[in-house]
Amino acid sequence: MKNALLKISILFNLGLLAGLICLVVGRKNVPAPPMAVVETKPLGNEAVARVITAVPTEPKPFCWSQLDSPDYHVYVKNLRNIGCPEPTLRAIVTADVHAAYQNRSEILAKQLAKLAGSSWSARLAASNSETALRAELQQLPSLEAGKIADLLGLPIAPPPAAAAVVSANPAPEPESSVAPVALPMVFQGVDLTAMNLDSNQIQVINDVRQSFMNDIGGPDQNPNDPAYLARWQQAQPQADALLRDYLGTTVFQNYQVELGSASAALSSADGNSYQWLPDGGAFTTIEDDVFNPFSLTANLNNHNPVIISVDGSIYDVNLYTTKATQITVQGDMINSGLMGVNLHSSDVTRITVTGEIYNSPLYSFAKLNPGSVITSANPLQPATWDSVFNLAVNPTMLASLASLDVKTDLGTLTLADYLKQNGYLLFPSPNIGASQFGSNPGFIYDSVTGQLGYAGKWGLTDSQTAALAGGKLTVLVADSHGNPMVDANGHLETTTYTFGGASAITTLETEAQHASSSLTSDIGYQVGGPGQFTLQAAAINLGNTDGIGSDGFGYAGLDSNGKFNFASLQTLLPTAAEGGAAITVTTSGIQDAAMNNDNLHAGDLIMDKSAIYSRDGGNVTINSGGEIDLGTSFSINDALSISDCYGIYTSGHSDVHVTAYGDINIWTSRIATFNGGDVTVTSTHGNVNVGTGNNIALTVFGVIASDNGPVSSALGVLSNDQAAMAADPAFYGSGILAEYPIALNQSPGGKGQPGNITISAPEGNIYSGLGGISQFALNQSVAGNPLVTLTAASDINYIKNPSDLTLNGVSYPAGTLTGVMVNGIFQPCGYMLNGNFSITDPDPTVKDQTKLYGFFVNNAFQPEGNIILGGAVVCVNLNLTAPYTSGIFVTQGNADINTAQQFVGTVLSGGAANFSGGGSVSGTIVGIGGISVSGGSSVAAGANLFSANVSGVQGVQNTLGTSATATAASQNAAGTSSSDTKQQFASMDTGTDDQNKTKLKPALSRHIKRVTVLLPPRAS
Repeated sequence: MKNALLKISILFNLGLLAGLICLVVGRKNVPAPPMAVVETKPLGNEAVARVITAVPTEPKPFCWSQLDSPDYHVYVKNLRNIGCPEPTLRAIVTADVHAAYQNRSEILAKQLAKLAGSSWSARLAASNSETALRAELQQLPSLEAGKIADLLGLPIAPPPAAAAVVSANPAPEPESSVAPVALPMVFQGVDLTAMNLDSNQIQVINDVRQSFMNDIGGPDQNPNDPAYLARWQQAQPQADALLRDYLGTTVFQNYQVELGSASAALSSADGNSYQWLPDGGAFTTIEDDVFNPFSLTANLNNHNPVIISVDGSIYDVNLYTTKATQITVQGDMINSGLMGVNLHSSDVTRITVTGEIYNSPLYSFAKLNPGSVITSANPLQPATWDSVFNLAVNPTMLASLASLDVKTDLGTLTLADYLKQNGYLLFPSPNIGASQFGSNPGFIYDSVTGQLGYAGKWGLTDSQTAALAGGKLTVLVADSHGNPMVDANGHLETTTYTFGGASAITTLETEAQHASSSLTSDIGYQVGGPGQFTLQAAAINLGNTDGIGSDGFGYAGLDSNGKFNFASLQTLLPTAAEGGAAITVTTSGIQDAAMNNDNLHAGDLIMDKSAIYSRDGGNVTINSGGEIDLGTSFSINDALSISDCYGIYTSGHSDVHVTAYGDINIWTSRIATFNGGDVTVTSTHGNVNVGTGNNIALTVFGVIASDNGPVSSALGVLSNDQAAMAADPAFYGSGILAEYPIALNQSPGGKGQPGNITISAPEGNIYSGLGGISQFALNQSVAGNPLVTLTAASDINYIKNPSDLTLNGVSYPAGTLTGVMVNGIFQPCGYMLNGNFSITDPDPTVKDQTKLYGFFVNNAFQPEGNIILGGAVVCVNLNLTAPYTSGIFVTQGNADINTAQQFVGTVLSGGAANFSGGGSVSGTIVGIGGISVSGGSSVAAGANLFSANVSGVQGVQNTLGTSATATAASQNAAGTSSSDTKQQFASMDTGTDDQNKTKLKPALSRHIKRVTVLLPPRAS
């Protein structure tokens, strides 16, 4: 072949083959990755696509003269003569030819783009040329296929007409008899230098390479031997699994991302005569508007789904489909997405990934050295930790700055613009004409956890990075408003500032290389219409995406053009009243053949700044084989975090069910229903951490009723206008929520009140910082008595000591200690505080997670059965079961609390406060409908009980009578406890979002007041 590009490609492939040979004989060269061959096999009305990763096998000894030839046909023949496997040969030829035709395709595309950007008169004058260019572009795939067939000696099919598309009912083709094989990841071309791997990690890669070569029997193999193929196919997944185990999940994921993939055009029939063409990394139809009524109508009578089967991994691909779609990926799905639609209530859109679904995160984090803190560069603005970016001076301009006279040298420019335009500032603000000097390039900081974060890929210059990492910067001296100070000579005053985050910069720069390249979120995985939407993978990290969503008959993506508006389905489908698709997400973990199936990779679900949601009626069900992590460990209240509600939620009349094998950490996010659904959260073998709290009003979208039918809308108003806020309050808060809106925002078919909340940790604990557990009825209706149920350690079989026991010199008669049987031995339960174990409560004033209740297993303390809540539980009715409980509980109805060991806290119950289970009760208890202590429970000394009806209490307690004086005392006690509750919520205030804080406070205050003061009077 004479084409110059193909000659280069020939040389490239010679190098690839040489690299593999050198590898197996011990040389250091690493071959480049194989190209991916995309095969599409139409089957009936279904679109079937298979991506087969070509794999070179070991050649027999040879001389270079056997391969080198200026004639590509001879080159192919020579490769066959040395025993190159046919799949590998096809991959090499296909990649070479595709590179040549891709080059021509790019040239044609640029010419067409240039014409498209010209004036209409110029386009009309060149109409013939434009038509010819488009015709040639359409012919390229068939010409490319013909060239590949010619070089491989295959029959050449006649090219289709230029305007032809894939037939709607093509005849099925037989499957290839060649079993697909894959090259181990360690033999694929990754730039290890770019990954900044250390010597140990590089040694791991070399060890895995050698292990693979040993497993396949060494380099001298017969490529036609079926046993050799079998050994290869068994060793390849083992090598990938070993690489994952030895590098760890994070480095392994970065390794996968660095691999990338060959871009491929996916042409497949979907029963509509549509072609799927590559468009900037997205596969989409030739229609300009993917989800217009015309493209959807064509599929109404076709129930066959689009089917895409990928033998390898998918990288950086967004798919847009106009009917139910089923995607199977044998490898991983990296930085990809789906925007699809179900057209029938029986439709199932499904994504099944054997490996992981991974999307690059928006934020990267690094911890500061112990004891380090970042302080303000302006002592007169101590709360502004990032003032250094506003005031830092470019170190190369210090001499020039010293001679600058701001009284005479600025001309017509403001000081800010002069410094920015003349390079005096290290982090100049891009806003010319604004009063701002420098600007924060994307850092966030949490002084409590000592973490420094950065948004997006690292965008700092080398000089900016070096200045921060060095720790010493020259900054402008500023006043209390942040304006630079000028001395009597007209010179700007400067000083030296020590940046406390210097120790984290190098690590943060490395981590940020793998972050999302865009500050705006990717589409994620979204489906409109009814039916079901299921995703299954070994693990899922949703990164910087919109998440996993069922949009029903409303909007998806909510972009400025409203492109993904599924409202048109309402006029097409008879199922609009049924609402949107139900979502099921499963993370199963990865069983490693290389580790004899003993090593199960955690099936974690990670959602830093994304959501799994249903906006129009479908339930959301999550089953995680590992942990679930929602949000971040500290609140990020910046300009990038106001786009939508994060977490797992429904805003239609549907439920949320979340189950994890390990811990469920909600952090600053939420698990919620906003239109009357039930919430169920279960950690089968771990803990439920309700969260650290996040004091924000929420932008929640849903599909609501209107005079013109269901419409997509934000639920509630975010406004500084108090009247508007009161008339249409938005949702609020974090943690675990079941809320119900005012009539204006209620979805069709709603339940009329908040749903039930059920939280269970049968082998663990339920914790929270300031993240709350709340039932809010913004419509003031709780007629159905919704319930909050909290259960911890229900699977633990607590017993009393079967015989007398002496511990630390103290004798305990049989039946007086609570404990568990471990390996046939009674282990007493007690408290762990400051590393010391005590059978009795060592300090009743400690009510947080620094004091935990539990027992010893194999000489290790195991905390079990704690419900410790820093945030309040605000609900209608409460049912709580745990050995040890601490928190604030506000109920409009009854509060039923079963504690085997101890309750410490505050209960404000509009109904009855009932205690049972045998534990002690301390704190402040207000029961408008009565207080009952039974089942062996007792009231500790110093506890305060306020009610007109107290039963089962031994000893003297403060008890309300029926007189007016007693009622006033009751209200005073309730007011005190209500104040405590308000303080818990107020302490969630980050002080960074005045609009959000102003918005919710009146609604929350009204709610607390209604529960504690305006409750129905006691029955006479």
